[in-house]
Amino acid sequence: MRRVLITGASGLLGRPIWTACSSVGDWQVTGTAFRRAGQGVAKVDLSAVDTIPAFLDLYRPDAIIHSAAERRPDVSEKDPEGTKRLNVDATAAIATWAKRKGAYLIYISSDYVFDGTQAPYMPDSPTCPINTYGLSKLAGEHAIRDSGAMAALLRVPILYGAVQYLAESSVTVLVQNMLNARGTGQLLPMGRRAIRR
Repeated sequence: MRRVLITGASGLLGRPIWTACSSVGDWQVTGTAFRRAGQGVAKVDLSAVDTIPAFLDLYRPDAIIHSAAERRPDVSEKDPEGTKRLNVDATAAIATWAKRKGAYLIYISSDYVFDGTQAPYMPDSPTCPINTYGLSKLAGEHAIRDSGAMAALLRVPILYGAVQYLAESSVTVLVQNMLNARGTGQLLPMGRRAIRR
């Protein structure tokens, strides 16, 4: 039976990945989460980088889908060191383990590795991140390439889907912002127009 480990299995992307993989009958699927662990999802703090090899040794995955990340650009700007620990250092530790054990690694990166001025982008398009989040995802890609692990890097654009709370997605967080501003009389920017609440 193949063993698959999914980091960030409680997140907006990780949940459907975990569900899809769990429906494959001959796969043993384990997820990780930090705040929202539960059945089939182990509580792991990936920012405690030194603990990652021992955790991976415990589960011995044949494949790792690494979707855990600090994904909020505003948080990344406020906490670049925390973002680096999770998005770069943890990724490097996972890739090093995968290389040593022969596990296949799928890394969920981001289109934030580009600056948005030269779309459409191809896999070999020059990268040019313009914020801390984009820089951290690109550094994660480099860590995987440098490790020599068997890997696929997926640069995912904006995520949307079934959310557990409005701030979980950069799409639905707009609704939360509108609700928070209701009754304040503030203008909320909406593309070229603005709406008054």
